[in-house]
Amino acid sequence: MSSTEAPQEEGRPTSLAAAAEVPSQHPDPANNENSTPYLQQRLQQLKTQSHELSTELTKRLATSRSGQSLLHIGPSLSTLPPDLSSLIDALTPLLGEVQNYESLNRSELERLVGEGQRVQTAIRKREFAIECAEIYSDLVGAEEVLRKDVERRDGGTAHARLDSGDGLFSEEDEELDHATSLERAAYTTLHLLQELQSSSAEVSAVTSTPLKPTQDEGNNSNVLPSLNDATGASSGINGVIMEKSRFLMKLAPRIRRLESDTAKCLVATLESLLVQVRSAGESNVSVSAETQGNLLLMIGHCLRGLALLGKGSHAESAFARVAIMPIIRSRLSMGKLDEGGSRGECAGLFFLLDDIANTVKKMFGPVLRSGEGMFATHGGGMEVDLVTCGVWVPVATALIADPGIKMAIFSPGIANVLQANYSALDTFLSELANSLLSQSASTDREEEKVDREDMELGNFSHLYYRPEIDSEAIERAQRRLYAHSTTADYYKKWNLPIYYQLRFGEFCQRLDKALNRVQRDGWHADVFTGSDSDAKKIKESLGLELPVFFELYDTLLSMWKSTVYLRPLTHRFLRGAVQLVGRMLAFVRSGLNGEIEFGGTEEKKSEAEGSAETAID
Repeated sequence: MSSTEAPQEEGRPTSLAAAAEVPSQHPDPANNENSTPYLQQRLQQLKTQSHELSTELTKRLATSRSGQSLLHIGPSLSTLPPDLSSLIDALTPLLGEVQNYESLNRSELERLVGEGQRVQTAIRKREFAIECAEIYSDLVGAEEVLRKDVERRDGGTAHARLDSGDGLFSEEDEELDHATSLERAAYTTLHLLQELQSSSAEVSAVTSTPLKPTQDEGNNSNVLPSLNDATGASSGINGVIMEKSRFLMKLAPRIRRLESDTAKCLVATLESLLVQVRSAGESNVSVSAETQGNLLLMIGHCLRGLALLGKGSHAESAFARVAIMPIIRSRLSMGKLDEGGSRGECAGLFFLLDDIANTVKKMFGPVLRSGEGMFATHGGGMEVDLVTCGVWVPVATALIADPGIKMAIFSPGIANVLQANYSALDTFLSELANSLLSQSASTDREEEKVDREDMELGNFSHLYYRPEIDSEAIERAQRRLYAHSTTADYYKKWNLPIYYQLRFGEFCQRLDKALNRVQRDGWHADVFTGSDSDAKKIKESLGLELPVFFELYDTLLSMWKSTVYLRPLTHRFLRGAVQLVGRMLAFVRSGLNGEIEFGGTEEKKSEAEGSAETAID
């Protein structure tokens, strides 16, 4: 170092910023910046500052996590060759080989993925082929069941034995198995319809959903093919779906025809079974518990089969047509309607309706309870409602369809007859569900006794399903009766406002007659039309003194008698009662104000005056 250098230790900066602010020292007195000593001195100063700044930077880097990473990079940079171009030339062949190797692997992977997708398509195609074979087999089997049913009903073939050995199955067992096969045919038909709808939905989804673009062209080389990628196999799977759909579309006409034929066979079988039940009931022939149980089982198979196909209305119509209408036609006539009274009074209506309900319960009570137990839900809806659509609807239709019966019941022109008819029908409707579905305790005990006897003989038919109809189930059935549209139409047939006008006219006439007599004979006139005992009872209980108030009170009571009052007219009867009381108050007020002259009419007064003048003369 030159002798002109100034000491640096005392003024050494302690930070980078302070080091940057250290002023330059020029020991040369001449301040010659181009002289060699000055330049050497300046170089030494810069080296010293560089060393200090490097030391300070290292300390700061060592105290931070990112700085520590940079410190590790520093030594590796010193190992780089001085000539990068030579490094690139050396690595180019290696990188080319790696790229070729990666390209070959990618091609092999794409080939394997393609093969895997073809395998998946083949597996799916095999599954669809098996499904199609099963569908066709089910279709052929169901058609065979229906063919045998038609032959049985047409009588073209004797009842086919289920086994080649004669006597292995009884005729009742064959009938029961045949009803079971019809229900299985309904299940098969429902399954085929669902397959057809599902296939149509899948084809619609395939044709309406466009294929999603895979990746951008620039990034496509970075994405490896995979079996999990559905885009690659979608074309093959879609082709299989379309192929299955074409197969099912060819079978669609047969499936639709199978649905119609199955419903017809079930309805025909149900009708024949109901005819057997009705015939046994009409002939009063005792039927064994086993036979009755088998009939209920077969009827249940038919009802469930129709419910599966959504043809519950067909079952209800068949029950109404075959089971209920013959009972109604045999009992409903104008002669029986007027039985026990004059013509037009409909005195036998209540007994006629009660007879119909009892007969239906006696013949078809077990069928109705079985249907209620099978199809009733807590929500209120039913697939097959035999109580409402099978019993009530035909009864209401029969009463409305015949013009003579309709006129006699709904428009008799006599208030008492109309009220009696309405009460009879309203009572019949309100108690219909309980009449048809309830079962007495004695019947339950008798069934338990029969079950024990059958079990001892090896007959386990008591283990068959038996519905439990409680009060809640009966109440739900009654609510369905009231909610049906036929019930609303039935209530519209009654001309109740006219009935009220007739009744209110009777009440007003009775009260006016009493007031006119009071006006003629005075307040103590005996205008009470009731008995002396009734008058005494009213006087003792209410403290009334005048007969005219007895008559008013008795008139008000008569408005609410069971033979007069109708529930839908409650508001009108209340209004009429208030009007009658108001009429009495107005009469009393007019009498107190002198507006009414008591003791006789004007005509009688003038006659009395004329006779008095004649006597004086």
